[in-house]
Amino acid sequence: VANNSNNDRFEVQVSTNSNNFETIGTVANRTNTKYSFIHNNIEKYAAPVLYYRIKQVDKDGSVSFSPVKQIRISDKTAMFSLLDNIGASTLLQLRINATNNGKAVATVYNMNGQAVKTAEFAFA
Repeated sequence: VANNSNNDRFEVQVSTNSNNFETIGTVANRTNTKYSFIHNNIEKYAAPVLYYRIKQVDKDGSVSFSPVKQIRISDKTAMFSLLDNIGASTLLQLRINATNNGKAVATVYNMNGQAVKTAEFAFA
């Protein structure tokens, strides 16, 4: 996503197929460059994988998009939030609030579908 000096807003978008995105939230531009958004109703999606991106809308109406981030959903009772530093393509934070004890595995995939990072989490 480009520089936000002429930015009007950011739109958080989700897709079940990485092609057709819908806007699920809007964040107004502020002077700082850190934003967060919590997606609470992931249970409405039947897909095991959700794709997220940020759409930046400038004051002149032009748009740009962040890289697409892929999240595998295996426990739809867990709530997660995806935190991204706008403009920083190397930082992605995932916050998971689980309702059950157990383990979860988060895997980050590149655009070719190859797993590039996997982490396991334990919930007690």
